Amino acid sequence: MVTTFDQIDTTDHFHATLKEMLEAKVAGEKIETTREVREPAPVIDIMSVLQASLKVQASQVEQETSASPLTLVAPKSGTPKRRRKHQVAA
Repeated sequence: MVTTFDQIDTTDHFHATLKEMLEAKVAGEKIETTREVREPAPVIDIMSVLQASLKVQASQVEQETSASPLTLVAPKSGTPKRRRKHQVAA
């Protein structure tokens, strides 16, 4: 895209409008606003939402583990661990 500097809008519209408003105020005119006042967004307690999410996740995990046909059993204590020893050829 090629353009010249003259084709770019370099006007500071905010300060131009502010200057017009100040000049109108000095002249004794009433300044009217046209923007709507927005209501603030409702505040959400994030900790309660996170706790509820964790409860749902925990119940889903519990359902998945209870529905599983496999049962995991811990190894007996005292079971010797076996390792293969590589014999070094001399």
